[in-house]
Amino acid sequence: LALDKFYSKDYDTSINYIFRWFLDQPFTKRPVMLGAHIASSFLKDQEKSRNFLRAGLISHPSDPQLINNLAYSLALENRTDEALEQLNSINNLTSVSETTRICLLATTGLVNFRKGLHEEGRKMYLQSMEQSKSINNEYYNWLALLNYAREEIMIKSENVDEIIELVGKIPDSNEDAEIKNLKREVLERYSKLKQ
Repeated sequence: LALDKFYSKDYDTSINYIFRWFLDQPFTKRPVMLGAHIASSFLKDQEKSRNFLRAGLISHPSDPQLINNLAYSLALENRTDEALEQLNSINNLTSVSETTRICLLATTGLVNFRKGLHEEGRKMYLQSMEQSKSINNEYYNWLALLNYAREEIMIKSENVDEIIELVGKIPDSNEDAEIKNLKREVLERYSKLKQ
């Protein structure tokens, strides 16, 4: 039911089912990841997202994916010191999957942007996009690009126009709801910047 409601874009109902799923299977990571993802990306409720992630960290205390997503959520609300504390708690990067390493780079880029370290943030985002290209993963490439574009727009960077050109190359036919949603948000921010 949680997945069915998610795929039909009934996110509030999906979250309720996910919470019940988590209560039934508190040691399973999947409902935690899905609940946090829906809360953060679609409901824009970072506190709810973090509640799911922190609950997941009880049974998976060193999970880099959960830690990354928690740091991302904190950084979106400019809680950069807490986000860095989370990122620095990851001890062994050699055992981390390639896609999670890409996410960690991008999240570090976000934290740097929010701390005012724009050049360092750019470097991290560009590395994450290059690495996602090297493994032919469009989803992570587009996700990094869209998050990067949002940050450049927020600081009114001189690079914005060329970055938006790249954003424009993300096909509108793309079926991923998160990418579509984030692309729409980025283009709306860009439009307001240009007014």
